[in-house]
Amino acid sequence: MSERETPKPAIDGAVPPPEIFHLHPEADARLVIHGDSASDVPKEFLVSSAVLSVASPYFRALFGPNFKEGIETRRGDCPTIVMGDDDLDGMETILSLLHFRTLKRYDTLTPEALAAIALLSDKYDCAKALRPWVSHWFRAVRGTTDPEKLGFLLVAAYFLRIPSQFLALSARAVRHASISLASIWAKHDIISLLPHEIRDALMGQVSQTLDKMHEELQLVEASLQLENRGSRTGCRLCQNCGRRLPPAAKKCSSCLNSSGLQVSYCTCQTRVAEYFAVLRRCNLWPSVRPFKECTISELANRFARAEDDRLHRCNAGRDCALRKALERLSERVDKIVSDVAGVSLDSGGREELEEVQPSGGPGGPNAQGSDEPQG
Repeated sequence: MSERETPKPAIDGAVPPPEIFHLHPEADARLVIHGDSASDVPKEFLVSSAVLSVASPYFRALFGPNFKEGIETRRGDCPTIVMGDDDLDGMETILSLLHFRTLKRYDTLTPEALAAIALLSDKYDCAKALRPWVSHWFRAVRGTTDPEKLGFLLVAAYFLRIPSQFLALSARAVRHASISLASIWAKHDIISLLPHEIRDALMGQVSQTLDKMHEELQLVEASLQLENRGSRTGCRLCQNCGRRLPPAAKKCSSCLNSSGLQVSYCTCQTRVAEYFAVLRRCNLWPSVRPFKECTISELANRFARAEDDRLHRCNAGRDCALRKALERLSERVDKIVSDVAGVSLDSGGREELEEVQPSGGPGGPNAQGSDEPQG
């Protein structure tokens, strides 16, 4: 575990003192992180330049002979390096793990925390060193279905450059998305970092999948109208009010009609009417609202419920055209959903890892001969 010093309370109006983390017994540099919020308490990390240089090409260059910070560490001066306004918890996690200092809370990360770490590992070029932990973190959230959380996980997979993880997550995001996915993701600055090519491709798959499902729903009506065979339903039909009655009924319990009770048949017309009745019971008809508001997985579950609807009965049994049509509909919808391919990582033009050179300016330590490192 890392040795951690709790900061003393700040005097009113003064900048609060940093929380200090001793990450290495032979630390030769101090990294100060102010955080990305005005209310954040800064954190100071006593680190080993050798450890960070092995883990990150960025720090290898920073602590090399061409930068002021590298010269100072070689002199034994233990320079204080003010980094950018980075996510505090994310930097604590990364720096601690790179120094083999583990805490229980590092075992599992929320999707948002994982995205923050991915952005930092991309910035400081240490994704390869974190790869064992990254695999563990992704396994812990593999059951995630919430569209917002999946957005954060996609950001993580994108900036950590894990093609297989990104492809699987993007397919899952499509299956658990509604047509309003783009507006949901637009609320989050981090998710908006996904390239627009990838977001457009994902929304294209969502729209295409919904269109295919809706087309299958509409095709059933035409197929039922082509089947002319009929069979008895085992019920009697009141010609006065249209109510279906038990086969032994002598009088309609609704309108008290006793003279117009006829044997009920399952025909192409009645099957079409029954089909739309099933859709209504499963909240699939009228179709405009559910296809606008529901996720693809929610719609697929409703189609499965339609297949299990057993209110329609006739002497044809399992050979009834309506029953077969509902079974085929559910199977075709399941195949449409399972065939969602997802989006490949290179759809956003993601390139191979390159060594990141520190540079001057906000968030980047300065080269030899410059003034103090800027925050």
